[in-house]
Amino acid sequence: MEVRQITSKETDPFLLHIHYAKRKPCIQYAYGLFDNEELIGCVTFGPPASPQVYKSLLLWSDKFKSILIELNRLCLRYNRPNEASFLVGAALRMLPKPKMVISYADSTQKHVGYIYQATNFMYCGSSGAKDYAFIIDGKRIPRRTICAQGHTNPTTWARENNIEMVREDIKHRYVYLCGDKRQKKAMIQLLKPKQLPYPKGEESK
Repeated sequence: MEVRQITSKETDPFLLHIHYAKRKPCIQYAYGLFDNEELIGCVTFGPPASPQVYKSLLLWSDKFKSILIELNRLCLRYNRPNEASFLVGAALRMLPKPKMVISYADSTQKHVGYIYQATNFMYCGSSGAKDYAFIIDGKRIPRRTICAQGHTNPTTWARENNIEMVREDIKHRYVYLCGDKRQKKAMIQLLKPKQLPYPKGEESK
């Protein structure tokens, strides 16, 4: 197997048809997993969907927000053993440096985040339990998606448009620092949350 940088367009079959979200986020960097020239998976990175992410993670969010990106999609065609960790680990090494990478394991999908634990992400607690999701056309839409659509105050917008709001389930929050020793030392001083022991539990896969 081999990991190579790919275009946003090459991720379409995975993100629009295989991944449970069935939509593409904003993509800055995309990497594909190839097996004998067959593209069998992808991982993508882009800016966090919500401005609140910068404030919750960085002590000086305005000055250093350019270093923070989100691992916003990971999708594999076959999901065979070790494919996910191989792809994520290689992609992290290929990202431009310095970068602080955040990603979430969604408890609504019965994800704990073992792939991030296997690739040495730091666990920085959970988020979302105090937030709201929005029920639109029978689908549960997270707050960060509504923010990405240009609504700066989703709660007020939902109330004004008579849109149902429900409490979000928690998302496990993981952070990875990409850089040399000096860069990592500088980034760790920017990080607000403390590193915590990895959560455990049963996963859907």
